[in-house]
Amino acid sequence: MAKSNLVCVVLLSIFIMFGFINLAYSQTNTAKNNIIVHIVDVEYIYSVAWGDIYSCKIKEVLQKEISDTIITLYVSCCKDSLSQHTDSIIKNAAKNNLQLIARFRQIPNDKTYLNYITGFIDKENRTWKMRGLKTIVL
Repeated sequence: MAKSNLVCVVLLSIFIMFGFINLAYSQTNTAKNNIIVHIVDVEYIYSVAWGDIYSCKIKEVLQKEISDTIITLYVSCCKDSLSQHTDSIIKNAAKNNLQLIARFRQIPNDKTYLNYITGFIDKENRTWKMRGLKTIVL
């Protein structure tokens, strides 16, 4: 009996340790959770209480495959510097028909909607938070 308990404890310890190692690896290996998106057309749709919503046509995605050709981009009106920077660039792109390069990182989200972040949810229900944005000079 004591031998089987010891085996159970050892197996449980290995299982738990593997889980922590796997979690640590997934948090440090962020390259697989990043994408760069080339946006060629931005159209303002409407505003909600916490920001603006845009329809964005995707020309190309680098570093990871997503099947979306059009995304609904939610731009938060929070007071952080990225949100304010993004808001002005997106509005300028929509008004002047400019192309953009956006960097996103996949984040956990168990909801089918976004709350207070700048990003989008793809067709596979993965949530992507914007990490950077710039205008392309052609």
